[in-house]
Amino acid sequence: MKRLLFGISLAAVLTFALALSNFVVRTSAIHQPADKVAASASTLQVMQVQLVEGMSSLPVSLLSGTLRASSPTDLILQVSAECALWTDVAVVGNGTSEAIATVEVWIEIDGVAVPVTSDPAAGGPDNGKVTFANREFRLTTLNLDEDDEIQLYLRTKAAHAFDWVRLNLGSGIHVIEVKAQLTAQVTGMGTAKALVEKRTLVAEPAKLANDATI
Repeated sequence: MKRLLFGISLAAVLTFALALSNFVVRTSAIHQPADKVAASASTLQVMQVQLVEGMSSLPVSLLSGTLRASSPTDLILQVSAECALWTDVAVVGNGTSEAIATVEVWIEIDGVAVPVTSDPAAGGPDNGKVTFANREFRLTTLNLDEDDEIQLYLRTKAAHAFDWVRLNLGSGIHVIEVKAQLTAQVTGMGTAKALVEKRTLVAEPAKLANDATI
């Protein structure tokens, strides 16, 4: 009888231990976002437009992350990215063609852009967009004969970085997203393309002065 009772007790203990281990595994998989964000990517993001005066590409999402603020805090956001531009212009006969391509980058928190400055004296709050790449390319031909030929090719790539500051971010869970857009202007004929490759996002809480202004 003692052996039977001992066997039943051991089985009950094993069953309880197995249930407890399953519970621990399940609950350990559930976690809250941290109070910091670090994200990186290297997949190519291409933005292209047919050059028409003042035409822009659709915004693209470069990076995103989720942050938890346990209490209201200030936030420093750092973005760096490799940017490349292609501009293609053409002239038929004698004349001038010009292409201006600009890549702007900005950060949104919960769908709202973070301004670079909110100082009314500086025209703030602004739209938070920062130029990461810009090129003006002009081609002029004069007095060309029928057999004359001119070919130009230009391509650049550079790494750029900028910091934003978000004051008094409320407590709770927030979605941070880095976006970019290509804007182009043209005189004549041509196309423009921009490429963003390796990039990083770092968001860290900070305690700035109570009367800090940006």
